[in-house]
Amino acid sequence: MADESTFFASLSQEELDYLTENFRLTTNQFAEKQYSFLPQSLVDVATCANYLEELTHLLQSPSMKVTASQFSKRYAFLAIAPSLYAMSMYNKGLHLDVENCYVESNQKDDLWLPRMGLNNMQVSVPEDGNRNAWRDEVIHSIFANNIAKVWKNIATVANVSLSVLWENTGVYVYWLYEEKMGTLGEMDGSQCSIIQGDLEYLVREASSMLFGEPYNPLQKFYSPRCKETSSGKMVRERKTCCYYYQMTSTPAYCHSCPIQFRKKK
Repeated sequence: MADESTFFASLSQEELDYLTENFRLTTNQFAEKQYSFLPQSLVDVATCANYLEELTHLLQSPSMKVTASQFSKRYAFLAIAPSLYAMSMYNKGLHLDVENCYVESNQKDDLWLPRMGLNNMQVSVPEDGNRNAWRDEVIHSIFANNIAKVWKNIATVANVSLSVLWENTGVYVYWLYEEKMGTLGEMDGSQCSIIQGDLEYLVREASSMLFGEPYNPLQKFYSPRCKETSSGKMVRERKTCCYYYQMTSTPAYCHSCPIQFRKKK
């Protein structure tokens, strides 16, 4: 989707190191392959169903619907965190089209901790004065050309609501800008302006076309934060439940879980 608003460059070693250490980007391939996969394979219904069945056993999930929701959290983080961070902090766009991605399995103890790799690590950089058009290209690559395609099949195969998958996605976008980038004290005023502008664009102005949906899903689930009474932390109450409580022997709920909020009202 690149046009005259874009030219190409590379991540610096320092930038690459930060993305790999903090956001689970990888340039390696692992020996463990059982739960590794090509995201583009999940666009095939049968392959998607087989993978979610295998993952249900690995996660000891009670149902494929619960598995799909937990998977979407991990996958959303892998796709969103390094790419949006690079866009807003480095002014560099990772090529996140689903065909360019691979996910490597990484298990530690009983935890499944996948990492995202890119076949083409070249990044796009905006031409002077054309950042807005370039930003649309980056967002379209992440969401319409990747996440939306994967979510469509997962929702069908696992009989899980697209709203759950998209709110799981939105949670990481909000966290990245508000909790991760928004608390970096070394930034100058212009950097802060870019971060705030990108967040506002993503949650209020970006066209539905960039997300491959008839609406902007990040806007749909973005709401003011309120104080969560047990922790005193400011949280954003979810509109959907991610089913995390079904993964624990004694039900444990997210701080933003709508079930918990309803109990307190």
